[in-house]
Amino acid sequence: MFVQLNQFSKRGVDIRQICFKKIFNPFYFVFQLFKYYNLNPDILHSQYGSGNGFLTSLLKAKFKVLSIRGSDWYYHVNQGFVGRIRSYIATRLTYFSLGRYDSIIVMSYRIKAELVNKFPDLEHRISVVTDGIDLDNFYPMDKFEAKSLIGIKNNTFLIGLGSIDSNNSIKNIPLALKSIEIAKKSIPNLEFIFISNVPHQDIFKYLSACDVVLLTSEYEGWPNIIKEALACNTPFVSTDVSDLKLISKRTEFCFVSKPDPLFIAKNIIKLYSKLLVDKPKDLTVIASEFALTSVLDKILNIYKL
Repeated sequence: MFVQLNQFSKRGVDIRQICFKKIFNPFYFVFQLFKYYNLNPDILHSQYGSGNGFLTSLLKAKFKVLSIRGSDWYYHVNQGFVGRIRSYIATRLTYFSLGRYDSIIVMSYRIKAELVNKFPDLEHRISVVTDGIDLDNFYPMDKFEAKSLIGIKNNTFLIGLGSIDSNNSIKNIPLALKSIEIAKKSIPNLEFIFISNVPHQDIFKYLSACDVVLLTSEYEGWPNIIKEALACNTPFVSTDVSDLKLISKRTEFCFVSKPDPLFIAKNIIKLYSKLLVDKPKDLTVIASEFALTSVLDKILNIYKL
């Protein structure tokens, strides 16, 4: 989001960022409602549904846009009681707010289909615009060179796991680790790394070093690490989230599986066997569709600027 905001500023769009705090605290909610109520900008773009989208929907603006990103749409059941209540409230606030927006942006065609199924009258307001990536920062490196730079042996079959927080239950890291354990029985040189707490300018080195990026999330808006991996010409094996099944149908090097460690491991082994014979050549072409410049053009078109 912040990368896109910076790029908008460079294009001459006058942007003011508003960061709401403690939205579920009634005192802070009312305070922020009155603080920003008369701001009345030309365009008010809420970058998330839930309480953020609900509060934004109550403010004055000539044109209102809502971006639905994932957790504000999907109810997350696999967490504690408090987490489930919070997720339930968050999704219901999103549902309640949708009709108050002139335009709705969703991250994937999957979310659009689900939204239209639930709110058919809103279909004409919905656009699919996935967050963009800067292709100047994500591009393929020689795999041996990249492995050497991050301290990995060249003969290693490297799996990358991307998560800011390895305890994030949505990412389902235990499923990934079980799948890797099974796959390692057939791939003795298999290793994995967490791509976490890596400086943004260095992430492409890790993704280029990986032979595959593994994603085992329960749901996603559109996972950035997969877009970035494709830009580095690195395949993925994933659970069936977002639009990844559509991507897997466009290349023989990416696989989508049901959330079962045995099936995921089989896809890892299948990819390993393919990479012994051939290397992917088409993944960067797919990634080019998520170029930051074209995404900005789509959003500006929604803004009618």
